[in-house]
Amino acid sequence: MSCTMNPRMAVTKEVEEAAPPRYGLLSAATVVESMPAHAHNGIEYVVNCDPGLGLYPTGPGQCEPGQPPTNPTKAAVPGRAVTRADPFAIYGAEPCILGNQDENEARLQLRRRLQRGERHLIEQAVDSGYAGARPYLRHPDADLVTDEPLTLDDAIGVLEHRIAETGRAGTIHAPRWAAPRLDDAGVIHRDGPRMRTALGNSVALGSGYSGMPPENLEDDGMLWLYATAQVTVRRSDIIEPATWSEGAFNPATNSGFLLAERVYVIDWPCHTWVVPTTVERPYTPAPPTASAPALTISHEGNTAPLQVDAHVSNWGSGPVELDWGDGSEVETVDDGGDTTHTYTEAGTYTITATSQQTGGASTTRRVRVVAPLAAPTDVQIQASSPVEATATWEFESAGGPDPTGFEVRWRPSGGSWSQRTRLGAQARSWPLPQVEPGTGYEVGVRALTRQETSPEATGTGTTPAHPDPVLTVEPDSGTAPLEAEITVDNHGLGPVTVQPGDGEPFTHPGDGTSTAHTYTGAGTYTITATSQMWEQASATATVTASAPDPVLTVDPTSGETPLEVTASVDNHGNGPVDLAWGEGDPVQVADGASATHTYETAGDYTVTATSQAHPDASAATAVTVTAPEPEPLELAVDPAEGTTDTEFTALVTNHGQGPAELTWGDNSDPVEIEDGASATHTYTEAGEFTVTATDTDDPDRSATTQVTVTAPDNP
Repeated sequence: MSCTMNPRMAVTKEVEEAAPPRYGLLSAATVVESMPAHAHNGIEYVVNCDPGLGLYPTGPGQCEPGQPPTNPTKAAVPGRAVTRADPFAIYGAEPCILGNQDENEARLQLRRRLQRGERHLIEQAVDSGYAGARPYLRHPDADLVTDEPLTLDDAIGVLEHRIAETGRAGTIHAPRWAAPRLDDAGVIHRDGPRMRTALGNSVALGSGYSGMPPENLEDDGMLWLYATAQVTVRRSDIIEPATWSEGAFNPATNSGFLLAERVYVIDWPCHTWVVPTTVERPYTPAPPTASAPALTISHEGNTAPLQVDAHVSNWGSGPVELDWGDGSEVETVDDGGDTTHTYTEAGTYTITATSQQTGGASTTRRVRVVAPLAAPTDVQIQASSPVEATATWEFESAGGPDPTGFEVRWRPSGGSWSQRTRLGAQARSWPLPQVEPGTGYEVGVRALTRQETSPEATGTGTTPAHPDPVLTVEPDSGTAPLEAEITVDNHGLGPVTVQPGDGEPFTHPGDGTSTAHTYTGAGTYTITATSQMWEQASATATVTASAPDPVLTVDPTSGETPLEVTASVDNHGNGPVDLAWGEGDPVQVADGASATHTYETAGDYTVTATSQAHPDASAATAVTVTAPEPEPLELAVDPAEGTTDTEFTALVTNHGQGPAELTWGDNSDPVEIEDGASATHTYTEAGEFTVTATDTDDPDRSATTQVTVTAPDNP
């Protein structure tokens, strides 16, 4: 037989039942008939698994007296989860010998077999995942409520307690043989077509339920009970692929082959709870015939790199060999095990799960891996002028899909991003809507398809700045009033605005023209020329207009002490001056006024007049003061004549010029004598002697006199 969906579990004629038994999974579950075609691939939805609520005290008495009440930190507790359910199918086949059976009758019989036998196989699939579809009760992720075996009433009570914690109604799952035990324990009762617990939860008594522990636990031979949230069974209408006249007939054997099948998706949100009981299992149903392993994969197609999770079930027949189909090493996976593989390159791969113990029976799944949508490359900003810039980029699909368009955004460097602009698939450039000279910009571009957005690629660029004008000033210094000619070259970019810097109105000369401006007051002025097209383009120059120096007249400019001089000042109307005589403190003299000063000490002096308003403006005149010529030094010796016995007395008069050095004209040592003082001396030999007095401080000032010495008369 050929199988279009895998795995298939056959219902043969021999297992037909007289009437569908009640109180199984289809009685307890919510059954959705005529499942739409798009659900044949499984379903996935977001559900609130847990309330995710918090608790804290409020009201009086929750804080110390005099202290404000506290408000605890309220952390987010996630309660939402994604629930996924895989599809599986049940089919029935009817071989018929033409002439022995009517086609319509055969088809009717086949439908009845499917309707009567599906419940048991559904329960086996839900119990142990024999169809390779999740969820199923004995999955290793089942929540073991307690390790200790419980009595039936305690087990039901604990499971109902866990169901109630989620705020949902639920379903208790037990093998059908356990019904009398549960009834004897008083924990179930009939409620129309359903069996319920004392608290109203549905009870599914399934002939396909094994009562065994989860796959990851060792079987202890005891009864294990399971609980879930309310189960939903979605099933398609019965699918009948062909009639005898339309392909279900083999002329070689003169036989027809009818096929009827149904697709199922069974789910419950979030939790599966399990508890062991103290009841020994008297019976465990045999698993369905399944020569090929069940293989469930998490993805059938997506972009590379693609991680695919695989779950294999070999129906208790040992490990399987899993070939990922991309040349990687074949894995050995335990029965009921999980494994993961990542496809790094695009391609269509066939995953094959082969049983090691059942004659090489295998199951395949196909995965299509496509290259991801590539990002744009070589993103840059080209600025053709200070006020024009264009973003450009390239795009190569690199084996991935072609884009259906691009999105672009931009910002000044360090600024905020603009809104994204959608462009067509052929776009490779985009003008920035508004740019300014001399500014850096960043642009981000990403490719789009209907299903995918590429990573964003960015590029940068800088618009050229407007050149500054060239500003020339001639002359740039001089005495006020100073007329300066200002010339501006704006490189052909239009007129400029010139600010002379002295508070006078602006002028607006054209590019390459000149304007004249007169600076009437002394000072240093900054001239600014600004382009009228772009205010950030400007140039500056300085002009220094100095104040005229005062005119200083000093009379006389030389003489002997005490010397009185008169200084007259003309400051050109610029206010008073500070007049310094070269000694003592300066005096303030009004513009056009004069002042006098007497020099008592000889020397060279500089008279300086400095403008108080303009300290750089000054004038100076030299004055030479000399001392009067002193009287000659006088020397008198008494007596002028005498003998060797005579004592001579010398009197020095230096007129206040200090001491003098006195020599007697013989070999005696000189002596220093004060002005107006006298000294005595006796000669030891007769002769003519010159007595000399010399000013100690001025050797040019001296006086001499002659002394005659004779020998004394003998008596």
